[in-house]
Amino acid sequence: MTAGDLPTTTGNPDQGFEGFRFVGWNLYDALINWDLSQGDRASDIKPGLATEWHIDPANHKRWIFTLDVVVRMLGGLWGKGRAPIPLALVPLTTGQVLDVGDFTIGCFPVRRRETDSFGFCFESRAPRHLRPDRLAALGVPDGPVRKDLAEGKPVMLDDGRTVDPEHVLGPAERRKKLVVVGDTETTQGLAEWVRDADLLVIEATFLDRDSLIARDYGHLTAAEAATLAATNNFQLLILTHISGRYGDEEILAVATKRFPNSRVANDFDHIVI
Repeated sequence: MTAGDLPTTTGNPDQGFEGFRFVGWNLYDALINWDLSQGDRASDIKPGLATEWHIDPANHKRWIFTLDVVVRMLGGLWGKGRAPIPLALVPLTTGQVLDVGDFTIGCFPVRRRETDSFGFCFESRAPRHLRPDRLAALGVPDGPVRKDLAEGKPVMLDDGRTVDPEHVLGPAERRKKLVVVGDTETTQGLAEWVRDADLLVIEATFLDRDSLIARDYGHLTAAEAATLAATNNFQLLILTHISGRYGDEEILAVATKRFPNSRVANDFDHIVI
């Protein structure tokens, strides 16, 4: 194994110190601040983003680093003790992140000043309800068997007949879709992910008169956010991250011209979709 076999922070082979590993010299990754020849010793090279590292026993090609910034963040939340809940820190990739039964959570890339930023999409299942007329026609009694059918499970009746859910369920209803986008410098590329949302929560930091500042700082204008809503079949637009230089009324005046069902977010808002 040589230095060229060691991954760098860019994912490319290390071409700078070929052979050092072979001859036993300690190698360091300046970004993670760690001596890659030992798992229990940090180097003195800065900035130092890692506190420890180990090789995944199930996959020796997978090196797992504990990031110092995350450790410090959690330490600020819970002191020196461990978090009161089990945590699994997994890098995000585009696509479905979680499936919690009643709904799914997906993420998609958002452009923000060369950072790895993501927006999130929450989608409910497309519900199908039992048809009372079909239940009656098939003689399906009240009780647990109806619950099973509603959950998509076939059931056997007392007389030995099997009833398939497809025989008693109505058509699928429309899914509910909530999309949340934080800081973003453009709406380009978002349409395919946010289209047909019941609710979009997105930043609207600036007005068009300050569009040059918006570009410099990587933010949207209210007009850009409202245009995204108007062209992608949204039901409701919630605007956040408003610059203190504007009043809510100014932001809404611009947004509602392009998408009438626009609101500015307030703390403790409760919105049913």
